[in-house]
Amino acid sequence: DIIFEQSTRNLEKLNIKQKKIIYTPLGFQHDFNIKYSKGYNQKNEKHDLVFIGTLDRSRRETAKSHRLDILEGLLKKNLKILVFNGRGESKIEKVLINKLKKYENFTYINSFGEPSDYRLGKYALNLPFHELGSLENIKLNWGMTKKELENQIWLVHWDTFRCIGSKSNMITFDCKEFRNLGLNDHNCNFYKSDIENINTIIDEIYLIVKSGKVKEIDHETWFQNTYLSRWEMIIENINNKILNNEK
Repeated sequence: DIIFEQSTRNLEKLNIKQKKIIYTPLGFQHDFNIKYSKGYNQKNEKHDLVFIGTLDRSRRETAKSHRLDILEGLLKKNLKILVFNGRGESKIEKVLINKLKKYENFTYINSFGEPSDYRLGKYALNLPFHELGSLENIKLNWGMTKKELENQIWLVHWDTFRCIGSKSNMITFDCKEFRNLGLNDHNCNFYKSDIENINTIIDEIYLIVKSGKVKEIDHETWFQNTYLSRWEMIIENINNKILNNEK
């Protein structure tokens, strides 16, 4: 009777059996331990940016190297960047990481990162644009245009929630999907351009970093994105359904 769905898309046209569809995004554990990854001294001076994630985006039809291009563009502007990449020693990722190692202002840690690692940079950079699950899926569109599929946020991925959960001074793409999570101009730094305009994204991020503004996630936004809050919502909807059926 109820479908709890992670996609941000309106799925009513696919709702043939007229189930109640409730948007239920991912989240983070409200009681995670604050600790730093091994292999990095958190007492060091903070980098300008910390980015946690992989670089390979070859399972896209466009902008396959956008993460690499954005990071390299910011390194060329002399920003100090720390990257955590838990797959950094794999064949493809290692090639991409090595392209950045020539910059003295680049630091790489072979780790997926801990929650506190998002605070090792003055800003935590979030690059949320999707890739598809396999090369075979690249030509599929699931009823979306190519721009919607590759440049918009039809699923909010875990790295966005880890930025929120760590209460980092995050930089991310400005879109209604993130604002619906509680992100706003007071608790988050936004760039406006999508990855059809990589050079503009680089310029926007650079100006944000140079502004020095600190916008930490407020507790209300933090709590409403915990898994505890998600479960409260799920249980409430199930209880309401049961009560309505009993009337």
